Amino acid sequence: MTSVAGTALPLAELTAPDPMTAVLAAALGPDAGAVTDIEVLEHKPGRRALLRYETTGSGTIYGKAFADATRARHSYDVMTQVAAAGLTAPRPLGLVPDLALVLYDPLRGPSLDTLVGTHAMVDAITAAGAWITTMHESDIDLDRVLDLEHEAANALTWGETIAAAFPDLALPSARLTATVADAIPTPTATNVPIHKDFHYQHVIVGDTLGVVDMDEARMGDRLFDVGHFLANLELLSHRTAATDAERDCWVGAFAERCHLGTADAGRVNWFAAYTCVKLAKQLATGQGPHPRPSGDDRREQVAWVLHRGLSVVNG
Repeated sequence: MTSVAGTALPLAELTAPDPMTAVLAAALGPDAGAVTDIEVLEHKPGRRALLRYETTGSGTIYGKAFADATRARHSYDVMTQVAAAGLTAPRPLGLVPDLALVLYDPLRGPSLDTLVGTHAMVDAITAAGAWITTMHESDIDLDRVLDLEHEAANALTWGETIAAAFPDLALPSARLTATVADAIPTPTATNVPIHKDFHYQHVIVGDTLGVVDMDEARMGDRLFDVGHFLANLELLSHRTAATDAERDCWVGAFAERCHLGTADAGRVNWFAAYTCVKLAKQLATGQGPHPRPSGDDRREQVAWVLHRGLSVVNG
């Protein structure tokens, strides 16, 4: 196994057609055919890589490679359980432990944000709420559990990253992260399966609405997914200059489908504020959901997200 310098991922082997033809044949059977083309769709050095394999037998197959086999097994287990629950999501095809590689049939179609400005947007948001509610109510049982103390500690670290990238925003960053860290909700009495990275670009609006990228899925508070999605949805409304009425319609449709009550407001707001810290960190490091801004737009969005997080967590 050959590794690329500075990462634990064996990209040299993962991107070689002949070796990967043998890997796919061993994992999926001879009908997979020969690998004719490989594209690296995403690469996070030392963490994971997403690859597209074109084959003569099975057509297009996606592969997600991780830095270690444990994370690959977790991802494969999540995919398998989600598929068994009848949810529309990428279909797992095989696991290659030696390469920490999960093979799967991808969902095809554009992401939710492509519907902004169309009449289909609210219906799709409602369907996304139905999808995540079905996951929350399913019998899926995952081996990880949400740790809010750990997430709050992450938020403090992210605040330092934000301040380093934008020193002039250090004060609102510190205020938001401190508020989040000082107001951690009590653990929920009942943990359910949650996506943990649920946002508009992970919602695919093909022939049937589905959801992708469940590597972070675990047991936890269902309101985490709700707050996370709503914070991302509000950022999308800001990025696309949606009207206040449009934004309120989006938020209302999702909240109603997720059966939110007034008693849920405090926890949802904390999760949304936490997500705002995460979004600000992603913006500061050039990551996160697309479209990813640059230059003055990037700083403006960091400032907007921090302000939004503070307004949400302070009621």
